[in-house]
Formats: sequence, structure tokens, C-alpha cells
Amino acid sequence: MKRYWMFAPLLALLACGQPQATAEKSATSAQAQDACVAQATRNWPIGGQTFRVDASAHGPSCSMAEATLIIRAPDGAVLFSKTYAISQISLSFNPNGDQGTLNDDLNSWIENQAPGANASSLPAWPAGAEKPPQFQPAATRDVYEGARTAQRPLFCYPDDGESHACVAVDATAHSAVLLGSRLFERD
Repeated sequence: MKRYWMFAPLLALLACGQPQATAEKSATSAQAQDACVAQATRNWPIGGQTFRVDASAHGPSCSMAEATLIIRAPDGAVLFSKTYAISQISLSFNPNGDQGTLNDDLNSWIENQAPGANASSLPAWPAGAEKPPQFQPAATRDVYEGARTAQRPLFCYPDDGESHACVAVDATAHSAVLLGSRLFERD
């Protein structure tokens, strides 16, 4: 019985090493599946602070990639994050592009497309109306009008073939809310 205690540390060491090897193997397999990978970052100055907008894309091919947009506070905390299939966002992504094209597309995607510097540039949501004109809300009227009244900094980006999603940021509270999507007028 006394002989087995000598092997306990060795057995514990071997047991600890096994999951790590499996995790590294899984990470390598996941990277091999993502034949197309791209990233882009932009600084977004708000009231003397620098927020950051990050975009990344990955997929088995560039035409089948998913793109994620993240808005970060100056301390790096994630305030907003949304993922899309790039095929869903025809305004920003070339469906026949390669990795170089995807990098360029991501850089363009995270250019702020807001109609003005803050949420007051969005159309008013009249009392009793179902929604603001030319806007599909994702927030309640109170939240939407609150962002407009407080003149929250606004970041808008293409979210499909006919609209731009708009996120209002409260720089003081380091929070953000998706207000909804600006719709393009049709001829």
C-alpha cells in the first residue's frame, strides 16, 4: 500500500496534461475549418474618450463567413455585439470576394454610417405611432426617444441589403442599446 503513494503526483500530472492536449487539438481543428479569417478595428472618439469598434469574420470559405461587430468601452468592456452571415449584408460584403476583399469589406462595414453624431438625428417617434418613419425599432418608444432626447452618440452600420442598424451609446454609463434599423426609401 505504501508504494502507491509515490505514483500519485505522477498520475495527477498525467491526468492534468490530457485535457490541455485535447483542448489544443480542438482549437487547431477549429482553425483548420476556418479557411477564411479577417479582422478590422476603428477608434471612435466620444466626449474625450476613445471607444473601439471591432469587426471579425471567419468561415469555411469567404462567401460562407460570419461577421461580428463589437463596440467596446475605453476599458475594453463589450457594450454591444452582433453576428451576421456576410451573405445577409449585401451592402457591405462581396459574395465572391477572397480574404483580401473580406478585410477591405470589414473596414468599410465599421465606418459609422449614422445620419448625424447622435441619436437626435434619427426621426422622431410620434406618440401613438407604431414606429418612427423609415425606421424599424428594436427598442421601445421610451428607450428610443430617451436616446434622442439625451443626444446619445450614435453608431450605424449596414445590417442587410436595405437598412442600417443603429446603436446608441451612453458614454457616461458605458452602456449601449440597439435602437433598430434605418430603412432606405424606395423609389
